[in-house]
Amino acid sequence: MVGRPTDYTQDIANDICSKLAEGQSLRAICRSEAMPHESTVRHWAVEDREGFFTQYTRSRDIGLDCMADEVQEIADGDGDVARDRLRFDSRRWYLSKMAPKRYGDKLTQELTGLDGGPLETITRIELVAVGPDGDPTD
Repeated sequence: MVGRPTDYTQDIANDICSKLAEGQSLRAICRSEAMPHESTVRHWAVEDREGFFTQYTRSRDIGLDCMADEVQEIADGDGDVARDRLRFDSRRWYLSKMAPKRYGDKLTQELTGLDGGPLETITRIELVAVGPDGDPTD
């Protein structure tokens, strides 16, 4: 009996990346017995097996664009309003977390510092002359 593939091949990598670029999740792709387990694929990406990391991340990025197109189609649809609202909101939230510069709320982007880092705060302290009774003097 033949099990799931574990050896990296460019054909398997291309197939996985093609499906990722179509907006499928790695989990969904790897449910197929013809595909390696998702932990194997993630291991290939972390190791950058034969340059797989670049191909994998580019495909994931294109898949986000595909999902953004899907969000627009859901918004324009005329299906079950409650179900479509859930689908729309969950995808929009996911996109805002995975690619905040492209799909995040503008307010969130404005509240980050340089290159997405923390905001720098400046504290202003005013010195006030105080009399012997503790009240401010003019």
